[in-house]
Amino acid sequence: MARGLAQGARGLRRKVAPRFEPRRVAAWTVLANLFLDTWFDEEQYLRFAQTLVGTGYSPAELERIFVTEVAPVFGPNLLSVAGEWVLWDEDEVEELVTSAMRPDGTMPLRKRLLGKVTQGLARPDWIRLKSLVEAEICET
Repeated sequence: MARGLAQGARGLRRKVAPRFEPRRVAAWTVLANLFLDTWFDEEQYLRFAQTLVGTGYSPAELERIFVTEVAPVFGPNLLSVAGEWVLWDEDEVEELVTSAMRPDGTMPLRKRLLGKVTQGLARPDWIRLKSLVEAEICET
């Protein structure tokens, strides 16, 4: 399963009708990048935080998106020795998340369970990012 995401996700281009607001896709993209086998410097975390603040979602809603929408799709990337390292772009993220969802916009049970297991792999990065988001919100 992890192998399929790492080796099959890039370059896979199926046309999926956009069903989500651009701000949702922007949040997905930032959060998906936490599931890369990549080290981010403070400047990158600040850019990620500014993007998330710009979406208008609360930290609690971003937490829910992280756990229920992003981790089920991108978590397996950190389980693969051949995982992706390059930042995801919005088109790829939108395609991967929407194609993983059921027509009602929820994740299948198998994906939700996978997300519960894999979200812990990116949790330290999410906690750091979430604190920056909260600080940015307090400043504005």
